Amino acid sequence: MLLVYQVHQPEDWVGRWPPKFEDVGKYIGIKYEGAPLSEAAIRYRRDAIVKMYQGTRGHLRRSPRPAAGKKSRKKGK
Repeated sequence: MLLVYQVHQPEDWVGRWPPKFEDVGKYIGIKYEGAPLSEAAIRYRRDAIVKMYQGTRGHLRRSPRPAAGKKSRKKGK
């Protein structure tokens, strides 16, 4: 949220300032998810977090991604 609303620039930020949703998706996705996130994913998360703080919805829903470089395996195979 700090990047989306241009409140704080992290020390390891290498993108342009002010950031666009695309830049935020690359930074957050690579740092925490293992692959860049789409602009739509960042917009969804922004909207969901704003609604969560307003008290109009529950926690952010998302399915976990496998770690970078690892392929997900189905059970039983």
